[in-house]
Amino acid sequence: MIIAIDFDGTLVEQDRPYDDLTTPPELRPGALDALKSMKAAGHIHLLWSARTNRALLYSPRWDPLYSSGIVAIDQRHWKSALDLHWARFRQMTEFVERELPGLIDEIDPGLQGKPCVDLFIDDRTPSGPIDWDEIRARYGAW
Repeated sequence: MIIAIDFDGTLVEQDRPYDDLTTPPELRPGALDALKSMKAAGHIHLLWSARTNRALLYSPRWDPLYSSGIVAIDQRHWKSALDLHWARFRQMTEFVERELPGLIDEIDPGLQGKPCVDLFIDDRTPSGPIDWDEIRARYGAW
């Protein structure tokens, strides 16, 4: 299966302010073992994150709420936050390279929108908090 895995709040803890770039991300309990087991079972891992949102990184005009006329763009605010958004993206990619070598097959750059995959693992679902031990048991190698 191709599995899209969210970063903040799913793969790593999300208990710090958005603009905190000094505190290193910490893997959530059980995430590393689950990723290893899922990889051993032959799954492909795509890291998919709001950090790669094309409206944040490339142009606020990509925001569908803007194109539908629901929200207006504040160009000054967007430009002033651009360095922060790119720094958060780099923080994520560097973390994956350093802490998860060989476990994440690709990081979605956010250019296409929501990817087509077999499964999403994301903390923003109605099913409740992510339980990496349960994910490992369900999708990992035995």
